[in-house]
Amino acid sequence: MKFFLILFLTFLFLKSISSCSQNQEKKEPLPKKSLSYPKEVEKYLAIFPKLKESIHFDSTRLLDTNKFKNKIPLELVELLSKKLSKDELSEDNQHYFSAYKKIEDSKLDDKYEDFLKKLDIGMIQNAEVFSIGRWEVGDTLSFLLWNLTYESYPACPIFSGKHFFITLIYFDKIVHTTQIAGIEFSADAPVTAETFVLGTLTESLQLLRKKYVKVKEEEEIIEYGMTKEKWNLDKKLNWEKENLNGK
Repeated sequence: MKFFLILFLTFLFLKSISSCSQNQEKKEPLPKKSLSYPKEVEKYLAIFPKLKESIHFDSTRLLDTNKFKNKIPLELVELLSKKLSKDELSEDNQHYFSAYKKIEDSKLDDKYEDFLKKLDIGMIQNAEVFSIGRWEVGDTLSFLLWNLTYESYPACPIFSGKHFFITLIYFDKIVHTTQIAGIEFSADAPVTAETFVLGTLTESLQLLRKKYVKVKEEEEIIEYGMTKEKWNLDKKLNWEKENLNGK
């Protein structure tokens, strides 16, 4: 009889331990993932101050890039620009980023003066990339805002521009980079052309862009047009979510 009593008490003891263990597991769920940044981005995060204004851009408000003092190093520019889609990485954008890399390499090698001596008309004389800031949306999303500025050799045809990009980061993944605004000017006397890109990013991650083009010959407007574009960044994000959850 004692043997069965001891056996029964042992069973109750083991069951109580098992129950406590299960309760403890229930009380200590696995930690949720939260927003972080790739190491290549995190080490330069200090040059992207947090922004409080809404995610709405009017190029006319961003004309003066002199207020953007923080230059982005070449390695980070290459990382962010690689996430431009083929649809958006136009021949012009490819040309500007390629010229920027050549110029930055020449500056790093202390050969920029030699680079300038070899320039000819129609070539880019200088190009720089500046950080503007970042938005952190909830605990999973972040947007980096940055600017590419360039100018040509000072002889006709001349051109210059300022392109504004946002890079979407989900948890610690760089998902996508897209142009949200821009200003371009070109001239080949007596013709001048101006292009403005005005962008708005909605809460549903739709990027709405309007592109205005104005061409003048002397003082007469000979061409004027406006086009609209819509990009669904949520599709890029959903793909990344599915990819992350599948791991």
